[in-house]
Amino acid sequence: MIRHLPAVWNLAVLEMKVYVRDWLGFFWAIAFPLGVLLAGFFFWFPPQARQFAVPGTLGMYIIATGVFSLSIGVTEARKNGTLKTYQASPLPGWVYIAAQMLDRTLIILVITVVLGLLGYLAYGLTPDGNLWAFGTVALLATVTMLGFGFLIAAVAGSAQAAGSLGALLFFFAYFASGTVISLDKLPHLLRTVFPYFPFLPLVHTLSMVWTGLVDEQIWRHLAVLAGWAALLSLLATRRLRWGP
Repeated sequence: MIRHLPAVWNLAVLEMKVYVRDWLGFFWAIAFPLGVLLAGFFFWFPPQARQFAVPGTLGMYIIATGVFSLSIGVTEARKNGTLKTYQASPLPGWVYIAAQMLDRTLIILVITVVLGLLGYLAYGLTPDGNLWAFGTVALLATVTMLGFGFLIAAVAGSAQAAGSLGALLFFFAYFASGTVISLDKLPHLLRTVFPYFPFLPLVHTLSMVWTGLVDEQIWRHLAVLAGWAALLSLLATRRLRWGP
């Protein structure tokens, strides 16, 4: 396994170069979260809650990266034969999966820095929590959502189907994360079920470690995220289709 790590890095760099060459896609990858953050300052986050804007925006961007960007990208790579080429190489299949996850993780790292700088320059927002803890939680959240992306790509027959499934899942995630409607305003059944999906724990844990307002629920949230990450990674590895 260790001897394949350079191949993971080289393939991730190759995927990153392909991604950056698509200037329009790369522009929207940066403009979308920045636009959401700025809109959030005006419409969603009152002045007393603006400290939650950066982690909240990052959380939704991580979800979108998994269920949209990765799932559609992998589905298109299968359609145009790129996955068949990788499968025919002497490298094991997990190298491609790991390289894709590393590629998207690096992109999310860049977006995280950009969001933090915008929050600081525009509104003087700075993290009150531990940055190492924030980075660790963001990494766990990224692995979880990328697992969702690979699973969507495994069951979707086309990029259009992957996009539709991703849209449905993102809408559900936006609702289940408590970003739009507070859990206190939802029926008891939904308040009970939503914390066991990864979306609410993802957004809440990022907000906790960013603001430093950590409570005992963080351990349950982390356990839910870790469980989903392990399950989705296993399913994605076993079910990923390399050809049509």
